[in-house]
Amino acid sequence: MLKLVLLAYADHANTDTGVCWPTKLTIALKTGLSERAVQRAVKDLIDMGFLRVKAYPRGGRGRATEYVVVIEGADPTPPPSTNGHNAT
Repeated sequence: MLKLVLLAYADHANTDTGVCWPTKLTIALKTGLSERAVQRAVKDLIDMGFLRVKAYPRGGRGRATEYVVVIEGADPTPPPSTNGHNAT
C-alpha cells in the first residue's frame, strides 16, 4: 500500500523539484484506496522520509498541502503499526 501511494504522489510530482499537491481524494481514486487509508499511508511515508511537507501542512480553504517526494536518504523500514493496521 505504501509503495502504491508513494508512486501516485511521484506521478504528480514536478520532475525537477519533486513538489506536488494532489488531494487525498485524488490519490484515493488513483490507487483504489479509501481517503483514510491514504491519510495513514501519507503519515507513514512522512515518518519514513519519503514524503516531506513543504507548505501549508494543515491545508485550508484555497490552500493545498504541498509535499516533496524524497527518494534518496529515506529509511525504507516501515514504522511500527500503532493502530492495528499493516503499514505496508
